[in-house]
Amino acid sequence: NRFCSVSRDIKEVTESKHCFNKVSAELDLALQKHSAASKTKPLEIEDARNLLTATRKCFRHTALDHLHNVTLMHTKKRHLLLSTLLSYIQACRTYYHQGFDLYEGLEPFIKQLDEDMVIAKQETVKLQKKLHARHSLVNSEDLVLPSNGTGGSEKCGPGGRRMQGYLFKRTTNAFKTWNRRWFYLNDKQLVYRKRSGEEHATIMEEDMRLCSVRPALDQERRFCFEVISPNKSHMVQADSEESYHAWIQALQEVIGAAIQDSKARHPSDEHASITPVNSISQNPNKSHMVQADSEESYHAWIQALQEVIGAAIQDSKARHPSDEHASITPVNSISQNNTKPKKQMWEALLKIPGNHCCCDCGAPDPKWASINLGITLCIGKFFLWSGWGP
Repeated sequence: NRFCSVSRDIKEVTESKHCFNKVSAELDLALQKHSAASKTKPLEIEDARNLLTATRKCFRHTALDHLHNVTLMHTKKRHLLLSTLLSYIQACRTYYHQGFDLYEGLEPFIKQLDEDMVIAKQETVKLQKKLHARHSLVNSEDLVLPSNGTGGSEKCGPGGRRMQGYLFKRTTNAFKTWNRRWFYLNDKQLVYRKRSGEEHATIMEEDMRLCSVRPALDQERRFCFEVISPNKSHMVQADSEESYHAWIQALQEVIGAAIQDSKARHPSDEHASITPVNSISQNPNKSHMVQADSEESYHAWIQALQEVIGAAIQDSKARHPSDEHASITPVNSISQNNTKPKKQMWEALLKIPGNHCCCDCGAPDPKWASINLGITLCIGKFFLWSGWGP
């Protein structure tokens, strides 16, 4: 009888899983249609929203049913095993009454099993009663998940949050297709992975402190924004306004925590020398188009990444001032090992009319030159022009 009950529970779990996978696929189609709706067609947007609402509600009912079956099966498993074991022990004690002395030492163990079985049954009954009202959660809760698609986000450190949720990402190939990926912040990394079939996650950005973000206003899709790094650009689309604000808060906490951690670990990096004139700075040469699921997620991603990049730039200025103005160099920074033509070049630069004094305050003997602006500066005005001064 017990084994028949277990077999029946397993069959119900299998059937509910099949229904869950089917409704999940339908939800993906509804999300694709909702995200692909043009912002110039309000009727199409309304139809897509209604379809998404109905499909999402059906998905949640099915998910709750599947979770209910799985939870009950795992809960029943405990007391069924204990009950079977207890029945076996008691049968053995009755059958082997002549060997009662041998089983006398098992009395405490048997009593403990009996108590555990009663407690497990009581917990199962309580949980079953509680799960009877599971479908009321769908009507009482907002249909749009407020943060990351799982109803929350978890702390990953003293000042950071491990945000996670679905976003649409535009591919960089010729077709520019949009794929829905599961994004999450892992320390200072922005990572995403496919829904299934991918064992390892893909690191979209290794260090978010080096990135910037801007809204993609020229995109036909709604809630799109662009994540720009020194080497590439990613176009993504958020899902909703709730997700938007949640991502903002999470990114602020993660970047703030990363910056504070970097300052605490490397206090000696706050002041560095100015980079020479011939240093090369990298420019973005790749763009990634991604799409959010809604307007709220769209704005959340944009604001969060802008604040992340701003904080990263300020931290980079404090720790590596040489990275900010590679085109400004001291006139007298030429080492004695430089060749004679280089020295002649600097001498020729100083001989140009107007270069013998600071272009700002007129102070003699300028120490710095800006190749981009074609001017010379004194040490005081250099810090003002570079943004490091008061």
